[in-house]
Amino acid sequence: MVNGFEARELNLLEPEKTVGNESMSVGFSGLSIKIEGLNDDLKTRLVERYEGYSENDNRALSTLRVYYGKDCFIKPDEEGMLKIDEKENEDGIFILSQDFSGFINKDKSEGFVLLNGDKEPKILLLAIEGFIMRVFCLLALEKGGFFLHSCGMVKENRAYIFYGPSGSGKSAIATLSPELGILSDDLVLIIPENGKYYASSTPFWGAIARAMRIKGIFEIAGVYKLVKSSETEMKKIDTIKALTTMFASSFMGSLSQKRNLILFDNIKKFLKSQEVYELKLPLQPVFWDLISR
Repeated sequence: MVNGFEARELNLLEPEKTVGNESMSVGFSGLSIKIEGLNDDLKTRLVERYEGYSENDNRALSTLRVYYGKDCFIKPDEEGMLKIDEKENEDGIFILSQDFSGFINKDKSEGFVLLNGDKEPKILLLAIEGFIMRVFCLLALEKGGFFLHSCGMVKENRAYIFYGPSGSGKSAIATLSPELGILSDDLVLIIPENGKYYASSTPFWGAIARAMRIKGIFEIAGVYKLVKSSETEMKKIDTIKALTTMFASSFMGSLSQKRNLILFDNIKKFLKSQEVYELKLPLQPVFWDLISR
């Protein structure tokens, strides 16, 4: 198949020479990845982007090497949307996009990413992030956790999670609460520990300024599904609706049936200990009056 995955997969052989000789590690909440084979520019950009999330290399759960690739990328979407393709076999998982292609072995301990060398450095940086985000997701699933497209806020040392589709108000929640800490306005890690569930900050962000961010892991006090409305209202939703909407808002669902089952089970276990509320709001800070009752 010239345009099929089988043909592209043949090009996903690990080259002999990396992009450079530099390395760095990034991690949070017990998850850590070492990135090898960086040139000076890419390392500088990554260190700046992941400030505060640098980890000791010896703690890394997975080691990824960086190379330039050729003829192993998906053609860009005509509307400019990110396209991702994936296949899993007995060796591990292959992931392809228009700006990167990569492989992670079966036990998630090592892999490599191929960058489209024709792209500018900013795109290469985001390409590396696109791949390592997916490896972090795989590591989290194995620990019973998952990444949720959400805004995570910290109030009185406890975490509040707000999730929903694009445009539902996740970033607005953060903007309307300037006195509170923000774990992330894009991806929050939900992870079990000692029988409880916690929300962790991540280095993956949307539009929120760095000065508003905090790093840490906090016990979860509440989870809220956002709905745009002209009024402010909060009501509990049933487990089935909570499960399906959280699954739809989780990162890296739907590409793999095997992973979907693990993700579904992880969310189901989380919901046994956590109620979820639907929060209708007109994007004004009065919603905290409802939550604090």
